[in-house]
Amino acid sequence: GNSTLVPYLASANTFTNNNVFNGNLTVDGTTFFVNSNTDRVGIGTTAPGANLHVNGSTGAIIETPNNNEAVLTVRRSEVPGRNIIFYPAMWDGTSIYQQISFNGGGGTYPRAEFVGASRYYFDGNVGIGTTSPGSRLDVKSDIRANWLNGESDYFRVAGGAIQGLAIWENGETGEVFIGNEYNNDMGDIHFATKVTTDSNNIKMTIQGNGNVGIGTTSPQTKLHVNGSAIINGTLIGLSNATDLTGAVTLSQLQALSAGTFGAVTGSGTAWYIPMWNGTTSLNNSAIYQLGSNIGIGTTTPSHTFEVSGTFNISNSQIKTYMEAGALVVEG
Repeated sequence: GNSTLVPYLASANTFTNNNVFNGNLTVDGTTFFVNSNTDRVGIGTTAPGANLHVNGSTGAIIETPNNNEAVLTVRRSEVPGRNIIFYPAMWDGTSIYQQISFNGGGGTYPRAEFVGASRYYFDGNVGIGTTSPGSRLDVKSDIRANWLNGESDYFRVAGGAIQGLAIWENGETGEVFIGNEYNNDMGDIHFATKVTTDSNNIKMTIQGNGNVGIGTTSPQTKLHVNGSAIINGTLIGLSNATDLTGAVTLSQLQALSAGTFGAVTGSGTAWYIPMWNGTTSLNNSAIYQLGSNIGIGTTTPSHTFEVSGTFNISNSQIKTYMEAGALVVEG
């Protein structure tokens, strides 16, 4: 039954010496209650549902005088070292922060810490929406992140404070952006397939300077294709070209490839004016250009027009040659 312990009270209702109570203990109604049958303690209740049951609008406060001491440790008695530890105030030499640690005790058991407002540590895989995460972070649902720069959704994968992959959306226009936060020309973006390493199977590269490479990671122009390309439509390649002016159409390219414009073959030597050798072939003519001088029959003309050999004027023939140091003209 309940025990009344008036004989063991000293002044100001203070217990002195060691006191043993047989039966339930009640202090001031529901203020404090001990159930001797279940070995449970109730604060604010006379029907504790656990070994310690606190019921009250003001909650409970546990204080420790040392900043780096835990105020509450929760563990199972048969599994030592597997703890949940609450640190209300930790000092790191600069500031005071709060910490909750889930300590698995090493081995294959996970360990996690929630430190302050922005530092989180996990040993083991973390699952959101799954109880069997297969990687460090396994999310079985959509991911949404908000940025503070006006964009409604922002996702960032970073290797440092000022660099990383950024994906975001402008909530007002519906535009979606993919970018590299590395703020110089070295911030290339690579698109790869069958990825196992950083440089494996790169198919397309956008360099930090704006050049795009397909089949190459070092494009030399705005668009650099290393390989064949199929273009269905109008190819606009001339300066300030539009669909109507300065453009080459697909049909024109196909006609050129089929020989409609004349498939040209043959070979020649530099600085010779070419001549047709048939309907589709070119080779050297007798006319040679050296700077602003033109030579016929010579590759070293020293005058604006120089002929080495004979030439005809109208229906007459004029021959020139040197004889005994003199110029002889016959015609």
